Amino acid sequence: MQPDDPPHGTWRGYSYYKCREQCCRDAAARYERGRQWDILRGERRRVPLLGAQRRVQALQAMGWPLPTLAARMGRSRAWLNNVAFLNQSGYIFRSTFHLIDGLYQELADTPGPSRRTAILAAAKGYPRPAAWNNIDDPDETPDAGYNSAHTGRGSDPESRLADLEHAVRFAFTLEGAADWLGLSTAAVEKWCRNHGREDLLERMRGAA
Repeated sequence: MQPDDPPHGTWRGYSYYKCREQCCRDAAARYERGRQWDILRGERRRVPLLGAQRRVQALQAMGWPLPTLAARMGRSRAWLNNVAFLNQSGYIFRSTFHLIDGLYQELADTPGPSRRTAILAAAKGYPRPAAWNNIDDPDETPDAGYNSAHTGRGSDPESRLADLEHAVRFAFTLEGAADWLGLSTAAVEKWCRNHGREDLLERMRGAA
């Protein structure tokens, strides 16, 4: 293993790449000491995958593409895809969960940049963050009213209102909100007038 290899000097370099240089041996020793200490404190190194997987799916439903999410965590798309969707064990390291959860806490209320990602996520049935009361509860069923993300098709009035209020909250212009919803500006204007929400229309115009 070369010194500039990413796993060099890590537990992964020792365990997976079989590097036996001193830096990797030291990293493996630190990991083992930490693991033994966690056992003594009754803390698990691995946690169920479900919560992290739901968080990634929810962010995709908000329009955040997988490569963008991975880059914001300083990781590759392949890494995130493997962790969230190809993991067969059902468990991930606690540190990995905290990394994903931190990004989720940062972005859960923020519309992502890709309507295409939101549409594909909706087609797969990925619920948005607001659909969950406790996203880590394996027995919870998400609120079906939030399962369809920003497709601009078949949205009931309550969901459309929630989408528009969300757009206003994040200072979307009328054009930006329309694009996010997959609608024309005229359609958004008509909906606001028909439902007595000209206030939303004025606020979106004021954001320009």
